[in-house]
Amino acid sequence: MLTFFATPKPFTGLFRVIQRNAIASWRHAVPSAEILLIGDESGIDEAAKDFGARVVKSNSQNHFGTPFVDSVFAIARKNAAFPSLCYINSDILLEGNFNNLFAHPWATRSLLVGIRNEVVVEKPLSFSANPFLSHDLTIVNRPTNANPTAIDYFIFPKDLYRWIPPFALGRAFWDNWLVADALKRRFPVIDISSAVRAFHQEHAYSSKIRSVGGRWYGPEWEHNYLLGGGRSGYFTLEDATHIYELQDNTLRINRNNANHRRTLSRALSDLDLFESSGNRAIAAALMRNLDGFNESQ
Repeated sequence: MLTFFATPKPFTGLFRVIQRNAIASWRHAVPSAEILLIGDESGIDEAAKDFGARVVKSNSQNHFGTPFVDSVFAIARKNAAFPSLCYINSDILLEGNFNNLFAHPWATRSLLVGIRNEVVVEKPLSFSANPFLSHDLTIVNRPTNANPTAIDYFIFPKDLYRWIPPFALGRAFWDNWLVADALKRRFPVIDISSAVRAFHQEHAYSSKIRSVGGRWYGPEWEHNYLLGGGRSGYFTLEDATHIYELQDNTLRINRNNANHRRTLSRALSDLDLFESSGNRAIAAALMRNLDGFNESQ
């Protein structure tokens, strides 16, 4: 039915706890799923053995040691046994009735995404005694709670992403580009937050990125920003074409979807920024990106 794939960090310290918790939750949520762990980090083979996952070795990284998004997705597409894939960050806990979700024909022909909430977890979690993981978790108050810009999992058909720019994984904008690309090609983007609950286990971040006013910056952030076309490519859960309502098991059109209007305003803002700084090449690239969105409407 479904292949999960992720790129874990080394399984040491707190990351050993939260990543093993995450993988265990995926196995609990979809017992029949295939799980691919991509990379060559310490502890990855042990985790794969313990949770019935498969390791695909890869060292495709930039000079900071960060995996490339395009490489990771290509590896998953090549090695996955199932036609539906789910990229998920390796610190994300999941719960949800995936069997009911995949009973809908649209589930295998759409990009499925959802919100996440923040939790603090410092010890291994048990998934055998309780059918609902969230009963054991306390959500903490953070700006990223239910934030439509923070997307940590993507469920999609294997052939959806044949080409992806070489984004740095986990460094902003690449996830928004995935939503934008699906919309650009008139692919349904469905918010399944009511059916699938996702929880981000808090942890410290790399010293290569810095926080300014609650926002993360750094050379990889800037790299991804330009690759993604600036804010003209910054699409979020608010741009979903449809919303799945678990309570009445229906799919409704997202009438608040104003992605085309927001695309125009974001692109014009970026054009002003780069033209005023004299960087005509970047401004021209942004205009080409905008033209692609105009043609898809």
